[in-house]
Amino acid sequence: LEENQQQHQAPQPRQQQCRAGAPQQDAAQVRMPREVDAVQNAAFASVLLWRFCAEYATVRQAPSTTPFPLLFVVLPLLFDEDTATMVASTKKASGLRLFAGKFAESKHAKTDVLLSLDSRAKALRQQTLDAVTLALKTRLLFLDPSSGEVVALSHAPALSLPESVRPLIRSAEKLGAWSAGLSLFEVSTTLQVAF
Repeated sequence: LEENQQQHQAPQPRQQQCRAGAPQQDAAQVRMPREVDAVQNAAFASVLLWRFCAEYATVRQAPSTTPFPLLFVVLPLLFDEDTATMVASTKKASGLRLFAGKFAESKHAKTDVLLSLDSRAKALRQQTLDAVTLALKTRLLFLDPSSGEVVALSHAPALSLPESVRPLIRSAEKLGAWSAGLSLFEVSTTLQVAF
């Protein structure tokens, strides 16, 4: 009977099979959460939203406000490896439509990644709200209560950030520039998200 039970039990995950009783993890498993936490935190996310809004305002010029709903696509695009890589590899002059079109190209064939953006935006909604709240408290952004639009209170470049996060900053600025040339409806249909 005991032998039968052992045969039908699911194998234990590797990290639970160490002799001392403590879970065994390799360096990549330990390092990954720290790296994710270092990038995906409210402070850094608020800087990304600020740079998005600053570039949006620079390209759009008048009015220099950013529609609040646009902020909810920035983090899902930049915190996903596939979309962040595509943003980084697309030239600023190409625009949002060409960026979105890359996912359908046969050499990339990642239409599911773009289609999952809406669900990722919903999943990161609270993180985006936390980042907006922090950006408002630190006066990086101002939210106009009458229009529901966001204003970047500074357009100076972020200089004191480590080199390791600068590609994400540049990508946030690129997204801001791309979005500024389109209406909220056009961004919604291009990225297949609902605002």
